[in-house]
Amino acid sequence: MLLNDLKHDLRHAWRLMRGRPTPALLAIGAIVLAVAVARSRALPRWAGIVYAIGLVAWCPLLSPVLRVLDGLLIGIGGIALAWALRRPPPPPDAPGFHPHESGAHPVAPQP
Repeated sequence: MLLNDLKHDLRHAWRLMRGRPTPALLAIGAIVLAVAVARSRALPRWAGIVYAIGLVAWCPLLSPVLRVLDGLLIGIGGIALAWALRRPPPPPDAPGFHPHESGAHPVAPQP
């Protein structure tokens, strides 16, 4: 009897926890992505922020109108980031982050 109760409680706990961490992990990942885009100076900062806001606000329980607006934010930010990735790299004398150069750069401080 005790073993059956324990199995029932474990199944019930698994059903409750199964979908809970996903939105939180998505929000954390979106924030980390926005910070990385903003610090890189190689991609448009506004696109990373718009994309992150769309991912942070994502929730399947929202009304259909809010889900469409949320999808537009994700789409606009994602398309802008993808378009920026298609650009040729900036010339070496341009200001900003140059990943092909060795030495100090604004993302990682030197010890």
